[in-house]
Amino acid sequence: FLTEEVMIEAVSFGHEAIKTICVALEEFGAAVGKEKNYSTLATPIEGLEDEVNTALSDKVEELWNNDSQKKDLSANMSALSKEAWGMFEEKYPDNRNEVMGFYKKLLSKKMYDKAKNTGLRVDGRKLDEVRKIDIEASFLPKVHGSALFTRGETQAIATATLGDSGMQQKIDKIDGQYKKRFYLQYTFPPSCVGETGRVGMP
Repeated sequence: FLTEEVMIEAVSFGHEAIKTICVALEEFGAAVGKEKNYSTLATPIEGLEDEVNTALSDKVEELWNNDSQKKDLSANMSALSKEAWGMFEEKYPDNRNEVMGFYKKLLSKKMYDKAKNTGLRVDGRKLDEVRKIDIEASFLPKVHGSALFTRGETQAIATATLGDSGMQQKIDKIDGQYKKRFYLQYTFPPSCVGETGRVGMP
């Protein structure tokens, strides 16, 4: 892991470059001479964030402090999300995005506070603790290569297919065509997490 000092140095280095870009954009805007159009910006509802925090702060803390399994936590989060909107739907029927935005902000803040104050994540793990990782290789006999990865309650199956040089992936670009010897096809159907929904091409 990167040290905090290295991370701060990296962010500061990038920030200096961003400041240069910002100055250039300001100069470009001044040269063009057109005023910015702020008419399409939505004005935040005054006091809404405080209302959301007051109504839901204790409920979010209870959610994060409940040592439940991943499946149960997901169900509880879904239920609280519906309850959160239900509290404000009548008063702010046209402002669902704003209400739920402040609710998600509160979720993040309380999660951060728990980790900072207790040294524990919401699933009970310590900050330096990772889920157990298990790998079973060559468990599919009919493919060139296969592995089953398990981390906590998450699983992934990876398979490999070998081919000759004529099977390389051909990619067309503006400056011509090039080939890739390795390419990855990834699919994550809703059934992986116990849900239903539209399934398209991998």
